[in-house]
Amino acid sequence: MKFIKITLSSIMIIQGLMWLAFSYIAFSKGNSLYMILLMIINGICFVLSPLFLNKHKIYKKGIVLFIFINLILTFTDQMGFFDYTVLVLNILSLILVSAYLYLVKSITNQ
Repeated sequence: MKFIKITLSSIMIIQGLMWLAFSYIAFSKGNSLYMILLMIINGICFVLSPLFLNKHKIYKKGIVLFIFINLILTFTDQMGFFDYTVLVLNILSLILVSAYLYLVKSITNQ
């Protein structure tokens, strides 16, 4: 179970850092401030999410919802290399967070 949590946390932090890098690239290209701000918020949420995995149930559901929404939003524009990378990371995160929460629930119910 610890391996799943460490892997999930690593993937989420990597994805958060990717979004922060995307925001910097978008800023340097002169993209809209609104989109850059959304990328920064998304990156920060990904980086901070692993801190809340062992907290109250509402945080756990929020993390699952956050990853799921990011998964859906991946398809909202044209697909390129980074979109496929984000898609794979979102799918892995969703699988790992589901497995982690299932294992935590099964251990606490015993």
